[in-house]
This record gives sequence, structure tokens and C-alpha cells, in this order.
Amino acid sequence: MKDLKEYIINNELEEDILNRLYFHTCIEFKLDHNLYPYIIESLGKFDNAGIVVKHIIDVLKENYKSQVIDCTNDNVYFKYIDIYTNQKINGGGCYVEYNDNTVYFEIDASEEYFNANIDEYVKLIIHELLHGYEDYNRIKNTGQGIFVYYNDKYKNSFNNLNSQNVIKLWLSRCNYFLNSQERNAYLSQLETDIESLFKNEHITIEDFNYTKFKDKLKNTNIWKEYFNLSIFILKLKNSSWSNEQKKYVENIWNQLYNEKKTFNQLCKELYSNWIKFEKKFEQLVPKIICKYIETHLKEVAFSISLLDEEKYWKNII
Repeated sequence: MKDLKEYIINNELEEDILNRLYFHTCIEFKLDHNLYPYIIESLGKFDNAGIVVKHIIDVLKENYKSQVIDCTNDNVYFKYIDIYTNQKINGGGCYVEYNDNTVYFEIDASEEYFNANIDEYVKLIIHELLHGYEDYNRIKNTGQGIFVYYNDKYKNSFNNLNSQNVIKLWLSRCNYFLNSQERNAYLSQLETDIESLFKNEHITIEDFNYTKFKDKLKNTNIWKEYFNLSIFILKLKNSSWSNEQKKYVENIWNQLYNEKKTFNQLCKELYSNWIKFEKKFEQLVPKIICKYIETHLKEVAFSISLLDEEKYWKNII
């Protein structure tokens, strides 16, 4: 039986793992009566996102104050980030605007709170910079930024995320989280969440199980929120609702969005938006896992080579 080092040197372990992972995760679609497996290429981020976020976090950890950070050497879509730190509120933060090669950004946190919740602010900054990236591209290509698309429907959804009315709450959450801008921005944190899950759960390549891993991922962070949406949407779509209940849901929808849609129409819209998210999620997860495993294998190989070198010199001495 070959040892681990021999497998790694010959790239056989990496090939075997990636092939097994591919077998379990590839998505198939019909084209001309044939099946073609594919995995999406994009990881849902702009180039060098990890580099620039680490740079921003490092600067803030060293000197937590409102400031302009020079990101020219990070090779991203902006040259500077102008950060305003509102230290009176402990909460989140938001992207403000893109203007003249500068991203304007707000963080709501005291220095103590920020340092105690670094991981969450890493995700937040990535998320909001994705909004900035979309804004940058829309401005460049159409002359209009993303805020043109944040209409009353988006705003009303956001304002009712925690409504006391259960139907209003779930309709609002569906429309907010499945909004294309929010969906794409949240998907940008998948890579960070997948890496964290590997590390926090101490998952090794030897005991890796894709189905179990994905189930755990779905029950963490924002992904638990997303997959709870599917429960509501499928119940709305597949359950037997009385005419009175359907009319009630239609009225809530109309109050929220001033759209006169039938129960079947709004079910179709929500389900379509959910499928778009689910397909993107299912495409990105295996791609990111493959990237993580490939990187991990290289680290293992490097560690083994260092260990062998140390043994070699000990034998000579």
C-alpha cells in the first residue's frame, strides 16, 4: 500500500479526491438528448477580494478610526476605501457609494466590539464590497448605479424582515434575500464559510463526506436563513390552501408591494427566485471545496517535504 507522501508526490491523491468529489457534486443538464456535467467557474467574488479585505482588516486592527485606506497595490476595482467608523452603535455596516476610484463604506462598531467580532466583519466587508463591485460595473456600462434598482419593493421587504405578521415576515424575507443584488453579495461569503467549516469541525480529507458537509453548511450562518426560505416557499406552492387563505396572502402581498398578483403568480415568482439561488449555491459549493482541498493538499505536501528534509539533515549530522 502506498503511503500518503507517495500519493501526493504523484498527484494521485489529489486526482482521486477531486474525481470522487466531482462524481458526487456535478450537476447535469440535458442538451440534444445528452447529459453534460459541469461546475461553474466563478467563485462569486471579484479578483483579489481576499487580499483587499485582509488589508482593510489589518489596517483597522492597528488603527481603528475613520480613515482613507490606499488599496492601489491590491489590484481591485477601486484604489481607495473611505471608511467611516460609527463607534456609537454596535451592529453592522454598509456600502455607501462608489465615486472617483473610491469606495465609501460605514462600519457601526466600537473598537472593542469590532475586534471581538472580526470574522463577522470580514464577511460583512466582503458582502458590501460585492455591492460596490456591481455598482462600479453598472456605472461603467450603463451610467446608472445599483441604487436605481433598490426600489420600493426592496425597501419594503427590508423594513418588514421582522414583522409580527408571519406571512408578511416570510414574504418580505423571500423578496429581500432572493433579490439578485443581495443573493449575489451573500454568495460571496461562501468561500469564507466553507473554509471556516473545515477548520472549526476539524474535517480531514480522509473523512470528508460531501453530503454531510453540505448539510452542515446549510445549517450555519446566513445559509440557514436561506434554506428556511425554501420551506416557506414550497409550503406556499405545494400545500392545499383555501380560497380564503389565498386571498389573505394576496392582500398581504398587495399591501407590501402595491402589486395585484394572484396567489399562483406570486408563488411562481418566489419559486423561480428560489431556484436561481439554489442552482447558484449548488454550483459554487463544490467548486470552492475543490479549491480548498487542492490548496490543502499542497500545504500537506510542503509540510511533508520539510519533515523529510529535517530527517535528512539529522541523519547526516
